[in-house]
Amino acid sequence: MIKYPSLLLAFLVELAMLAALASWGFSLDDTWLKFLVGIGAPMLVIVVWGRWLSPQPKVHIPTVWRSFSKLVLYSVATLALFDLDRQGLAYLFGVAATYSLIYELAFQAD
Repeated sequence: MIKYPSLLLAFLVELAMLAALASWGFSLDDTWLKFLVGIGAPMLVIVVWGRWLSPQPKVHIPTVWRSFSKLVLYSVATLALFDLDRQGLAYLFGVAATYSLIYELAFQAD
């Protein structure tokens, strides 16, 4: 019963992570760097997520490394929100991402 809302939360956290990275990239000063990071960072995360971290990955890696990789990506997105002076969103994202990760580890929701 709790599985589906938690999977929805995990999906929303993933989308928020992509939005945070894109927003941070487009906030940079240099025009070319702005577009490179604003588009490139989310695209890189999409490729990594689809290949190794998705619920049905192309390449299976141990759960410990999957969780650690997700923790690193979530942390980068949280730091990006802090850098954008969006402290409230950063805290909210951090709490939601932490809950999602703990649920995944505790109950093997994938």
